[in-house]
Amino acid sequence: MESKLRHTHGYDGSIHVSKGTHQAPRPENAFIEGAFKAGYPELSDLQSLLSNNGSGIWYRYVSSVDGRRQDVARRYLHPLLQGGRYPNLHVLVENQALRKLFSEEKRAVGAEYRPNLNFS
Repeated sequence: MESKLRHTHGYDGSIHVSKGTHQAPRPENAFIEGAFKAGYPELSDLQSLLSNNGSGIWYRYVSSVDGRRQDVARRYLHPLLQGGRYPNLHVLVENQALRKLFSEEKRAVGAEYRPNLNFS
């Protein structure tokens, strides 16, 4: 399957895309077969913007090696926060960035932000 997806997905980066380590082939295949019988084609890549209105196996951002979730935060941000090499790096959630702040030398030195107050 990987070779079919190579034209729309990379395989050399830090974030892996795979079926993951947990699979349930019988119900997955039964669902795809039922969708096919109802007129929906089987798609090899549901994440491709070039295909729609079909069914297929949903590839996840999960390492096929260790089964761990792969996303930008876990692959790039968490190691920087936990490594201790960037004491000025802070992550705020539930906040809205308004603008970047620059020094006279045009170096980014901060950000103006406000908390999200939408508690719906």
